[in-house]
Amino acid sequence: MNVKPYLVALAAAAAVLAVASVAQEGVGAKEAAAEKKGGALKLARAAELEKMRKFENVSPTLAVAVKSCLLQAREEPTTNEEAGSPSGTDLGEVAGTFFRAVGRKVREICGEVPPDAAKAGDGKVYVHVDVLIKNLSDITQRVLPADFTLATPDGYTVNYNVKTYAAADPFDAIYLPPGGSSGGMLVFVLPPCDEYTLHYYNPETKGAGTKRVLVTKAD
Repeated sequence: MNVKPYLVALAAAAAVLAVASVAQEGVGAKEAAAEKKGGALKLARAAELEKMRKFENVSPTLAVAVKSCLLQAREEPTTNEEAGSPSGTDLGEVAGTFFRAVGRKVREICGEVPPDAAKAGDGKVYVHVDVLIKNLSDITQRVLPADFTLATPDGYTVNYNVKTYAAADPFDAIYLPPGGSSGGMLVFVLPPCDEYTLHYYNPETKGAGTKRVLVTKAD
């Protein structure tokens, strides 16, 4: 028996097995790294959601917490709506346009202009933001739904939609006593995003600030 070819074949097989073993270890390492990264992302998101749900000072006189932010698809427009007939008018959009115009004018007068209201594309959704507020001042202050606007990351900003009042627990205007808390649902119409920015401005107290809002999925 010629041993040399046998040894060569054996060495070649061992080399193939070694390469396969290294490749398998590489795959395992990548999977472990991906799992570790996924775990870190989950922890980071949990921390961000926890921060969103805690009171955060958006002005010297008001703290805001956001319990949840959920997206809801809007109904497809009917033929009348597409034609722009009165029966197809979205009163929420009309109210939103009016309040945006008034709010922007107030902010311009006060020297605080909100982000540019760029035109949004098709496919907008209802954004349900469950808000909690707390009066940090030593006097009673009035807080209105119109004090809040919601913006996409690219700066498209809207006031609340009248769908707010169809919610089970709508955010109502309130005279909030010192140290008092209240809250409710605000509904906005915006393009779907993973996160938004809630803007607060009170024309009476001149208090203003922002809070980051993450869309809460099944977490």
